[in-house]
Amino acid sequence: MKYLFLFFILNVLIISRMYCFSNYAASKVYLHTISGYHNFSLAKMPVFTVRGSILSSEINDSTKIDQRWTQPVFVVQNKTQERTCRQDHYIAVAECMYSSVKNSTSNKFVFIMMANKAFLPFIRNWLCNTAKMPGVHSRTLLLFSDHGDREMEESPFNVRAIGVNSLLLTELNADLDYNTFGYWRLVQHRVQVILNLTRANISFLLFEPDALWVQNPLFDPALQTDSDLIGFDDNRGVPGFGWLRVLPNLRVTQLFTELENKFSAQIPNYNTLTSNSVLAIQGEQDILHTLIQSQRSKPYKDLTFQMLSRTKYTSGKWYDGGRGGNGRSEREACKANGLPFVINNNWIIGNLPKITRARRWGHWFVQDNVSGSCSNSRLLQETFDQMLNSMHTLRPLHGDPLPTECPKC
Repeated sequence: MKYLFLFFILNVLIISRMYCFSNYAASKVYLHTISGYHNFSLAKMPVFTVRGSILSSEINDSTKIDQRWTQPVFVVQNKTQERTCRQDHYIAVAECMYSSVKNSTSNKFVFIMMANKAFLPFIRNWLCNTAKMPGVHSRTLLLFSDHGDREMEESPFNVRAIGVNSLLLTELNADLDYNTFGYWRLVQHRVQVILNLTRANISFLLFEPDALWVQNPLFDPALQTDSDLIGFDDNRGVPGFGWLRVLPNLRVTQLFTELENKFSAQIPNYNTLTSNSVLAIQGEQDILHTLIQSQRSKPYKDLTFQMLSRTKYTSGKWYDGGRGGNGRSEREACKANGLPFVINNNWIIGNLPKITRARRWGHWFVQDNVSGSCSNSRLLQETFDQMLNSMHTLRPLHGDPLPTECPKC
């Protein structure tokens, strides 16, 4: 009888150990939220101990993605279900990604970035900038107005990219200056995509690829409210589209339907205009501001809007150079309120000046400009630390801007 009892106890211990191990293994696999590219998880990637609220890594440049993004389906997994999703249209992809986060206790949205091939250097820099921010890449969808998604096929990062079918001319998929016909046509396309996402009942946060992420915004309680729209102040008292969280409902759909109608009515269908033709119209941000201010007389009169702190989500006036002066007062205001979450690299004209300014400040994370990689983890950490240091010194790493940095500013 004694031996039988010991045998029973031994079996209980073995079964308990096996159960704990299986739960541990399952929890590691769950770290890989979207597994459509390659069957590996964050558990197989290196984990780094770093500073600045950055906890773990989503990067493994030694592992290349073998599965092409042209395949018809991908798989979204969470703790309770596995779902196969179409990826032949951006709405289908966004819906499937949203399905994996909409029942979460927080951050019930996906990140949406819209760009063309001209913005690939910024996209790659952002991927490196945020490589060690947990949860960011796995909920990010890159929407290209051209075939830029094909350029991302060999990316080692856990993001999804898809081309958005449109009637845009090929010449519009280039580096376009503000207040040109081509620029506004791309903005028009972006507004239409936003409207389609809201009609599909997808909660998302729209952001710009040229922005610097100082902290992981998924840790910001200000993004967890039930406001219909949450935006940042672009230093003109109007909400900027460079950081806009959208909670889809009838009010929001009505708002963006009117915005799209008003904005598109300004875009002429002139065959004589080139992509670089100057076109001065009312921007989408100003229209949005006007509609929000006059909402009491609108069908969406009960719409709620929340403006984020200018010291936590700041515009490109934080920098020197460009069209925003020396930026000293903006930087000091941010420093007085702790680290910002996001600094937009706007208030400057042209992609090359943006890159030059980011490099000068030590805010450029790409290590190989040809491949766009940042596989040296030690160097990536040093760059991140330099960036954090600039939040305290308020000085660029490589001196003041030269007059040639932004010729059109």
